[in-house]
Amino acid sequence: MKYVRSAKRLTATSVLSKMVPCCLWPIIALAHPDEIGLDEVRTATQASGEAVSYKFDVLANEIYVIKLDQAGLDFVLTVEGPNYGERTFNSPLRRDDRELVLLEPDTTGEYRITVRSDEPSNARGQHTLRIKRAPNQTADDRRYIDAMRLMSVAGTEYDAEDRDSSLRALNAYRRAETIWQELGIKREQAQALYSVAMLEYWAAYDWSRSAAMAAQASAIYRELGFEQLYANALMLQGTALIEAANELGPRDAQATLAAALELFGVAKSTHERLKNEFALAHLSNNVGLTYFYMGDWDRARTLWGDSAQQFQALGDWREELNARQNQAVIDGLQGYNKRAIETLQYIIDSLPNDSDLQFRVNVIDNLAENYRLYGEYEDALQAYSTAHAIHRRIGDGIGEAYALTGIGNTYYSIGELDLAGRYLEQALPLAEES
Repeated sequence: MKYVRSAKRLTATSVLSKMVPCCLWPIIALAHPDEIGLDEVRTATQASGEAVSYKFDVLANEIYVIKLDQAGLDFVLTVEGPNYGERTFNSPLRRDDRELVLLEPDTTGEYRITVRSDEPSNARGQHTLRIKRAPNQTADDRRYIDAMRLMSVAGTEYDAEDRDSSLRALNAYRRAETIWQELGIKREQAQALYSVAMLEYWAAYDWSRSAAMAAQASAIYRELGFEQLYANALMLQGTALIEAANELGPRDAQATLAAALELFGVAKSTHERLKNEFALAHLSNNVGLTYFYMGDWDRARTLWGDSAQQFQALGDWREELNARQNQAVIDGLQGYNKRAIETLQYIIDSLPNDSDLQFRVNVIDNLAENYRLYGEYEDALQAYSTAHAIHRRIGDGIGEAYALTGIGNTYYSIGELDLAGRYLEQALPLAEES
């Protein structure tokens, strides 16, 4: 079975899906943007795919800080203005933390700020927008502006689909964190640390460093009284430890996985007290992953079923499909290929056409392998061919090699040895190049 991380695209790594990327959704613009002034607060509730806009008058050569608190959905912030163009800001942090933008206009005029969410979810979220003038009198003020500029640059660079862009964002967050620490501004330092931890995980693949940065972020969030963010950072720390465990010997791996479970337990108690059902559903998924790597597949499958039901109740259908794919992987490994096929086909049928191609092709890869193991060779060949075409379309060389290998293995299973050899020969250079 092929295990892939369905968000942030680590198709070369053998793990199950835990987090999700944004996919493309139609944006429904609201007709009349609201006006917002300095130090005013605007709050709005919206669904994924809706856009809420604000007008804001700026003065040339003034410096402004835009802060967007988010809850219930992960929001993206777009700023447009004269001689500024249109720029989009989105940190790697998902729900419940802030987007930060430093605005340095060189032209007086009206700017427009648009808030939207692209999350594949039926949930509704709430954002709170504030705009302040940045102080610019002292040396510390200027260092504050430097750090905020780095946070803002990182928000424009970060792209879940582009590892190089995400690594540039990681570098900016690291530099910002150093300045926040030197200035003693802990709230922003924690956010920079949390962002570093996320990108060490998803872009740099440095699990140990990700866990260490998440631990530092959680400690600061706890000190400042941000309980939900504290628990979220603990969840990231635990998830990074799961990955780190896969690079250790059996004894150390089990101890590391046990440490991850302990962190998840602390996070769970906090989220239960805060009634954060979305985070609890994610915890079920990640605790299931931990038990999977500990070898307790039955418990893992049960937890993934719980996670799927929790997400379904919340209207987070895409997260539900992640958990159901994890269940299908377990079924395939345990020889319940027919049940796995039914689940995987349900997932494919539930996805909007031509959306979220990386996740779709991961599911098709697993479907093809289950067809092969179940002896449905024609269906396996068709599924592998479909997967190969999608992998090529999205530029995933390793995925192409995987699909070609699957076709070769399928032909081998039916005794077509020459065809099997041809496809396996095609797969080898792709795997080596990737």
